[in-house]
Amino acid sequence: MTAKGIRVSYLFLPAALVEHHAEGIAWGMLRERIAASDVSYRSEVLDILDRTPVWIYDAEGKIVDGRKKRLMDLQGGEPYRHMLEHFFPDLRNSSNTALYLCVEAKGPEKEPQRTVSGISGNGEAPRLDATGSADGSVSHATALPTESPMERISGPVHPFPKHVIGLHAGYCASWIASYGLSSSTRPGYEAGVTYRVGLSRRLPFYFRTGLIFIGKGYEINGFDDSRTAMNYLQIPVGIDYAVSLGRRWAVVPGAGLYYAVGVGGKREIGREAVSVFGSQGGFSRHDMGFSCGVDLAFSRFSLGVAYEAGLIDIDKSDTVYGNDSRMIGYKNVRNRCFLIRMGVNF
Repeated sequence: MTAKGIRVSYLFLPAALVEHHAEGIAWGMLRERIAASDVSYRSEVLDILDRTPVWIYDAEGKIVDGRKKRLMDLQGGEPYRHMLEHFFPDLRNSSNTALYLCVEAKGPEKEPQRTVSGISGNGEAPRLDATGSADGSVSHATALPTESPMERISGPVHPFPKHVIGLHAGYCASWIASYGLSSSTRPGYEAGVTYRVGLSRRLPFYFRTGLIFIGKGYEINGFDDSRTAMNYLQIPVGIDYAVSLGRRWAVVPGAGLYYAVGVGGKREIGREAVSVFGSQGGFSRHDMGFSCGVDLAFSRFSLGVAYEAGLIDIDKSDTVYGNDSRMIGYKNVRNRCFLIRMGVNF
């Protein structure tokens, strides 16, 4: 991504305010470095730099040869590969210039007003690496004033991207909370896609949603010795906040709600199995609850944990025996889930 692209995409600057100039390969600086070195190919490279034009054209005006090509062809490309590793990195450079427009009121009753017509800097998202070209090129990204300057800015712009799409998968341990009995956890898995969009140019708050497939369930020992599995398509809605821990690391806590619809599942009692969302299973397909979690992001990758608690009863039948403190069975059944997941962001 170019220096201009970084500032437009990740600092939320209008493209019209950022002007980019690519100055090309720093041939003069390269010649100075080669001349001052004692590399074995010194004289051959200097001869190409001094005698070969940057571009060589044929009679029809087409480029047929040039300085860079001859450097790459010299001795089978070995000198070029050596320069690529030992000389070019020191020649890469990207400079930025920010221009500000200061408007002062003519009357004494108004205070001077300062508006920003351009902003640039080194603000990098944790997974970005903005450099020049591999050949030691020099580029400039300059913010210029326009007829309609940006609105006044009262604080720094955060360096996180505005839009984040993530793919993730992980392990979940789920159980149920019920008035009349306790359950054991049942292992499952989840996989899905998440979309985050920035809510502020100053603070890295994100609105999060997506679509997730998740397998929940539970096991009962002692009451009916059953094993229940429930598969859901789940839509999360929440707010995240990104906390930068350096150039590539970030912690992203978040909280919100989810809505899920059951797409399949079964309850096994002994050798008998019934559909959990059918008439015999007695469970509602619809679930809604609260979720919270935190992700640790490194560059494009993330590792996170989350907890989900259902807020509505999913059992439509309420199979309960006994009374008062001796009640046992299914009543006020709600999902609970703990997740560990890994993901990649784009």
